[in-house]
Amino acid sequence: MNIKSKLPCLLCALLLLFTVLLPIGAAAEFTEPDGGIIGIANRGSWHDYPENSMEAVLAAAKTGIDAVLVDVSLTADGVPVLMEADSAARMLNNAEKDEVAGYTLEELLSYRLKNRSGGANNKATELTVSTLREALATAEKNRMILVLKLDVSVCEAVLAETKDAQNVVFYLTGKTKDVKEAVAKYGADHVILTEKRGNVIFVQTAFADFINENGGEGVVLKTTNRYGVNFNQTLLKHFYGRSRAIADTSDPTLTGAREDTEKWWNDLLSRGYSVIITNDAAGFAAYMQKNNEARDDLAAAFTEYTENWQLPQFKSILFNDYRKAYTDAVTQAQKLLADKSASTQDMEDCRAALIKSCDDIDRNYEALEAGKAGMTVSAPRIGLCIGAVVVVAAVQIFFFKRREKA
Repeated sequence: MNIKSKLPCLLCALLLLFTVLLPIGAAAEFTEPDGGIIGIANRGSWHDYPENSMEAVLAAAKTGIDAVLVDVSLTADGVPVLMEADSAARMLNNAEKDEVAGYTLEELLSYRLKNRSGGANNKATELTVSTLREALATAEKNRMILVLKLDVSVCEAVLAETKDAQNVVFYLTGKTKDVKEAVAKYGADHVILTEKRGNVIFVQTAFADFINENGGEGVVLKTTNRYGVNFNQTLLKHFYGRSRAIADTSDPTLTGAREDTEKWWNDLLSRGYSVIITNDAAGFAAYMQKNNEARDDLAAAFTEYTENWQLPQFKSILFNDYRKAYTDAVTQAQKLLADKSASTQDMEDCRAALIKSCDDIDRNYEALEAGKAGMTVSAPRIGLCIGAVVVVAAVQIFFFKRREKA
C-alpha cells in the first residue's frame, strides 16, 4: 500500500485523536487563561418546555448559547437522571415523594413531566425524565456542552457515567469541606465549577483561592451583597488565569438583586465576572452577538484614530484637557480590546468617547493651533470679569469691617 492510499486513514486517525484529546466549545473555553465570556442556559429553555428535559436543552442549544446547565441526581437504583434532587413532586404529575432518590428509574418513567418549572399551575406534558446517558449521547450528537449541576455526594457515580465524555463541565454543590476535597481530587482531570454562598468577603476570597490553586475553573458567587467597591476590589481580584467569577442571574436574590437582563449582564461583566448563568438563553445569545459587534466597532475606531489620525501639538497648557480626553480613551480602548470578557456597554462607551475626543479637537483645530481656543475677548466677557471682581472686592470689604468691629 502506497502513501497516497494510507493518507485518508492517517487523516481520520489524526482527526479522531484531536477530537478525543481536546474538549470542544465552552469546555475548552473554561480552561483558557483569561478566556472570553461564556453564557450558560439554566435548565434549558424551561419557559417553553419542562425544566431539565431534553427538549428544553436542545431548544436552548439552538439559540447559540455556549452551554446548558442541567441538574443531575441519582434514582433509588443508582441511575443518574436530569432532575433536581428534591423536585420529583413539583415536576412529575401525581408524584407524591419529593426526593428523586425515593424512586427507581422505572417508577420515574411512569410519570409525565409538568411544563415549565412544574408545580400546581403547570399541566402535565407527554415528556418523561431523561437519563444522563441519553443526555450525553444527544449532547455529543449535537456538539453541545452540558454543565452538570450535582451534589458532591453523587460525584463519583456521575463521573463514572461521563468518563468518556469530552463535552461536560461539572458544577459541584454541597458542604464546603466535601466540595474542596472533590476539587482537590478531580480538579486536575476535569472541568469543575463550584459555588459559595455568603456575604463575608474574606471567607469568599479564601474559598476562591483554594479552588484556583487546586485546578477548579470557577466559582458561582452567591451573595446578597450589593457589590460595593470593597467587594469588587477585594474579592474579584482573586480570580485570575483560568479561574472565573461566575454570576447566576437566574436568581437575582443571590446576585446582589441584579436582574437577568442586558443591563445587569453589562454591570457584572464590567465588574470582572466572565460567566453568566441565565434563564434567557436567546436573549444572552443575542447579547453576545451584540458584544462581538461592539468589539469590532471599537477595534475599527481604535485603528482609525491611532493610525490614520494625528494628535496635534497644542501651544497652551490650557488645552491639555483635549489631549487627556484623547489619551484616556486610547488607553481604555487598548485595555478593553485586550480583555476578552469586556462588557458591550463599556466598549460602546469607550468608542463614543474616542470619537468625541477627536471630533472636539478637529472642530477646534485652528484655534488650538493658534493657542487661542476659548479665549476670545468680547464685551460680555469683559463685563462678566469686571462684575466678578466687584463682587469679590465687596465680600472682602464686608468681612474686613466685621473683623474691625469685633
